[in-house]
Amino acid sequence: MHRFKLKQGNEKSYEITKENFEQMTGRRKPYVETGADGITRYFGICPACDNPIQLIGLYKKLKHTDNPYGKHYNKDAAIAIHNEWAYQFCPYASHIYNNAEKLLKK
Repeated sequence: MHRFKLKQGNEKSYEITKENFEQMTGRRKPYVETGADGITRYFGICPACDNPIQLIGLYKKLKHTDNPYGKHYNKDAAIAIHNEWAYQFCPYASHIYNNAEKLLKK
């Protein structure tokens, strides 16, 4: 996805760009978190399902695209609690992890 929100609910969404992210969030918590693995992650809210999304490629050039993007973060984050039901009906969701779980059970 190419848009993010700052809060859950009926909020305005913004294009995912480094400039928008920095201006809207100030690069502060809960939008920026460092995990136990020491990796810094950048977060927003999905404009459709209000779940947390991780913003990819804001500060690191990606091999497959020049544009940053958001992907669902299918765990709870400081910015929002993951809602599986809302995720299942989200038009931006890939549902890849569900397929992986099914393969692992075989």
